[in-house]
Amino acid sequence: MVDVKILKDGRRVINGHVSMSREVVRRRVKRLKEAVTKYFTGYAPDDLARMMKLGIGNRKTGNRYFTVSLAPVIDCANCDECKYWCYDLQSCCIMTEVINTRAINSALHRMDIVKFYERITQLCQCNYAEYLRLNVGGDVEKADVPLIVKMAKALPRTTIHLFTKNYTAWNNWMAENRRKNLPANLKLIFSRWPNVPCENPYHFPECHVDFGGGCNNEIPEDAKECSGNCTGCAFQCTGCHALQKGESVRIGYHTNEAFKIQKI
Repeated sequence: MVDVKILKDGRRVINGHVSMSREVVRRRVKRLKEAVTKYFTGYAPDDLARMMKLGIGNRKTGNRYFTVSLAPVIDCANCDECKYWCYDLQSCCIMTEVINTRAINSALHRMDIVKFYERITQLCQCNYAEYLRLNVGGDVEKADVPLIVKMAKALPRTTIHLFTKNYTAWNNWMAENRRKNLPANLKLIFSRWPNVPCENPYHFPECHVDFGGGCNNEIPEDAKECSGNCTGCAFQCTGCHALQKGESVRIGYHTNEAFKIQKI
């Protein structure tokens, strides 16, 4: 267990790190919801599909590492605690362009989930995507699971990374389909959060957030250290790219220092 102090305004404190307040989360989620509603009510699925685009890699991931994401919090099934710490909500979804991109994705995902994944598949093929990160923000629901597996099979040259907190959706699908393994190019990692229960009967790799000071005793002692360089790990086949069943990676808690001086 991890000692979490909750302040009057909803901020969480773990080992000296302080999260966003309840009001900050509410305002930012409200802005996202308004954007999603605009696209959901104002456009047809085919229009939204044409508007979708792959996110281009950054200094951390490299320019061949693409991303497609939903909206944080409103498209997450298990975020009662981590939403206060959400890096995506804190640092990325404050920019109008990012908000609109996520809203387009979220609206299409709600309207026509099949078309949503068909469009991602098309975009990956057109860009010859070697790596794809699904859901920097947002998470999967039950209906996503078979479509993601189908997409992975249709993109054998694309390594798809997916961190998820919807453990139940994947565990249930594996049981219902009597599966032991996923496609080799689909790298599913259970994203763990302190004090949030996680059943992992299929021994999927896990990612743990480290707030420092040894405060999180849920992190396995043999967990690998995140280098912070996705491209480097991809080329060297280390870190998340090399995680096997039953293994874990430790990622140091990171935040946007500029958040402290932003208007909220």
